[in-house]
Amino acid sequence: MGLGTRHRSPQHRLARRVLVSTIDHGVESPERLAFPFDPVARVRERWLHYRAAALTILRGFQSAGCPQSGPGRMGSFEEWDAAIRQCVVWLRDEQLAAFELADPADAVAANYADDPDTMKLRGLMTGWHGVIGNRPVKARELVDAAHPAASMGSPSENRSTLADALDEIAGDRGTINPRRLGRWIERHAGRVVDGLRITKAGVSKGYTRWQIDEVKT
Repeated sequence: MGLGTRHRSPQHRLARRVLVSTIDHGVESPERLAFPFDPVARVRERWLHYRAAALTILRGFQSAGCPQSGPGRMGSFEEWDAAIRQCVVWLRDEQLAAFELADPADAVAANYADDPDTMKLRGLMTGWHGVIGNRPVKARELVDAAHPAASMGSPSENRSTLADALDEIAGDRGTINPRRLGRWIERHAGRVVDGLRITKAGVSKGYTRWQIDEVKT
């Protein structure tokens, strides 16, 4: 299994498969809105009409030459990207919809940013890099570095960020479990967040050493 899939959590993988849409009625209690019809029954009654409308949009997109205006490509979903995502971007750019549209890839990016593992990894690497820099360390050394009494010459804010991340990742009855931390780091090594990633820096006396690398994008 390659590094590109090994360090992705189930939540992280799910982020690429879910598009969040929002309907904003501009009212304080949207759950109390009343409709003059049953929305579910309306869809069931007119599903052929809606299908024809969707196919008409795709035909218009094809007639326009299938412009690929959305930047980048969704890996593993190339056909969906070329036909559906780019069609939505085309509708947005040509202002053909009666409502606001956004690039579906932006929703995927937002999913990644809100993924719990992403937030933990961001906190861990930010604090780790701020306290230790690029020096290779073992999981136990990382725990010691987060202690308020550690004299690492780094701002206390970085130590606090590191300590909070370690507690979320491997907290165990008021202490940090180094073994659990090491396993978590191994699962997420190689993933880039905010220009940082964790890489393996060898093994010393049976313990794996890790370091933070800065990634140029």
